[in-house]
Amino acid sequence: MKSYLKVGKVAELLRVQKSTIYQWTHIEFIPHFKVGNVMRFEAEMVLEWYSKVSNKGRKQSDSDAHKSTIKLLNVLDIDKNFK
Repeated sequence: MKSYLKVGKVAELLRVQKSTIYQWTHIEFIPHFKVGNVMRFEAEMVLEWYSKVSNKGRKQSDSDAHKSTIKLLNVLDIDKNFK
């Protein structure tokens, strides 16, 4: 079963303001979709996106990148059925 996140939860996970998430969606920086006027994020897509952008522009060891990904996976697993 796919899990979906609200704007506030994505902002919390990424440690940014909700307004930043809205800006990112406006410029198509972060994967998202809309159902009517409601914005949602597929948890697995956010994880994949985060893995890609978190390693851009900075030299990060494989173990640090792995730790960051595992941490986000654990948070997403807690909210597996969050809607």
